[in-house]
Amino acid sequence: MAHFDDIYDIAADGYGIITAAQAREAGAAPSELNRWCADGRLLRRGHGVYKLARWVPTSYDAYAEAAALVGGGAYLHGAGWPTRNRSRNAETGAANAPLLGGARDRAQG
Repeated sequence: MAHFDDIYDIAADGYGIITAAQAREAGAAPSELNRWCADGRLLRRGHGVYKLARWVPTSYDAYAEAAALVGGGAYLHGAGWPTRNRSRNAETGAANAPLLGGARDRAQG
């Protein structure tokens, strides 16, 4: 139980998301992650990415999950963070959206 408390604290700081690497650093074995998924405490969101099953969602959760799924070194950049007044790009007229750093770098090579 102590390991789950540790990863819960880490995930709470990351919008309910924890990676297998973070869990391993906290002392949790892969078999524990599998057991916590089986008993409904964690939801597997992708390879090595988990979400707390009991988590009050925020408007930033999807961004945190996307960054975790891309992998280490990923970050969000841009003016598209959820706000009341969505602005539009003056040149293209498109709504500003955050860019997921690291994703483009991996795709190019």
